[in-house]
Amino acid sequence: MKYTYNGDFDLDGMVDESDAGILSAFYAPGSSYGAPGSAFEYGDCTGDGFVDDNDAGLFGVLYGLGTPGSGTQQL
Repeated sequence: MKYTYNGDFDLDGMVDESDAGILSAFYAPGSSYGAPGSAFEYGDCTGDGFVDDNDAGLFGVLYGLGTPGSGTQQL
């Protein structure tokens, strides 16, 4: 099993600009993408089912974590 950081939406081991692109593509405060925990691939860092300001804030904290191909534990 491989673990990754919250914010590593493309699962490449890094929280970087490609993940920022995913977050920005789906960033829509007030819009729901399903049940909590089901929207990670759409930029839901917090696991609450929404891609909103909370996710953008957490992503900012996590940006730059990881290394290519790392099997880092999810925060």
